[in-house]
Amino acid sequence: MKLCVLGDASYPHAGNWVNYFKNRGAEVHLISLQNSIGTSGIEHTIPSKQLPGFIKYPLSIGKIVSLIKSINPDIINAHFVPNYGFLSAIIGARPLVVSCFGSDVLEPPRKGILRKARIKYTLNKADLITTDGKILKDAVNKFGIPYSRILNVPIGIDTPVFKPLKKTLPPKVVYMRRLEYVCNPELFVNALPIVISQCNVKPVMLDMGSYREKIFSLVKKLGLQSKIEFVPFLSEQKLASLLGESTVYVSTSFSDSTSVTLLEAMSCGAFPVVTDIIGNREWIKNGVNGYLTPLNDPAKLADKIIKALSNPLLMEKASLKNTEIIKKYGDRYTNMGIVESAFLDLIKKYKNK
Repeated sequence: MKLCVLGDASYPHAGNWVNYFKNRGAEVHLISLQNSIGTSGIEHTIPSKQLPGFIKYPLSIGKIVSLIKSINPDIINAHFVPNYGFLSAIIGARPLVVSCFGSDVLEPPRKGILRKARIKYTLNKADLITTDGKILKDAVNKFGIPYSRILNVPIGIDTPVFKPLKKTLPPKVVYMRRLEYVCNPELFVNALPIVISQCNVKPVMLDMGSYREKIFSLVKKLGLQSKIEFVPFLSEQKLASLLGESTVYVSTSFSDSTSVTLLEAMSCGAFPVVTDIIGNREWIKNGVNGYLTPLNDPAKLADKIIKALSNPLLMEKASLKNTEIIKKYGDRYTNMGIVESAFLDLIKKYKNK
């Protein structure tokens, strides 16, 4: 198989996808306007100035078309609907698989008619659409796409890498989501003064995202500079080590399908305290294998974190349950094998036309 992936190379999703197919013996090319975090595929980075997305993506069309012609792939897979998916659709790339990852489809209906129309156009042009959660599958269907053209399977995680380790003291409470609006990091930061006043903990946050300055200002305002450890983007191995030794994992997103980081935390035995949204409810049953918390209530989030830390028996039971859930439903090699089979079927279909 000669596969061409179009996607944001600075995100782990694209890298994990490329690495899987490369390890399976495919010739994989990754085309991106962003600098790569490192993959095993053949990378083609298109230099782009610091321009808004609605300008820089259209300006790259000529170079993308030229690259695709020179690669001559068996199949094209575009990640994230409004940008790389839309570009692939308007240049007529076929056979085309568009992969959705949550906010690209779940949020846009509230972001304007033009963006919604762009997504609908892209989805209708795709031969196959992949989603990673039921909420996302249903959202794609609402754009008029029949379920027969939607493959719903979580990307999954490398389960042998993400495993429980000895928990550190003081307990680590980790927030490994990007500092972006949709991830709602202010909720976590605003809850920390309550948690810290009652528990001896070590909060750890990811230092990455467009909301970075806003979050750092809030941290300073609350006097938390010496309390929170900020870490840069971590390799899969380093992230597994951090999650493995962490006691509580927090995610405060407004919107999510299946969060890969949540699956990684569950596999590592970190107790999930996550917002009460549909995507999280697919994986977490409140009070059984994690806690669900309201979207905009720092006091209730703090209470859930404190309750978890004060109930080691619940956390132990949740760790065992979550490890089994991920082994059964969240293993990357099992799940990506389903995606690979669908790609091969689509290639065969086009070659027989």
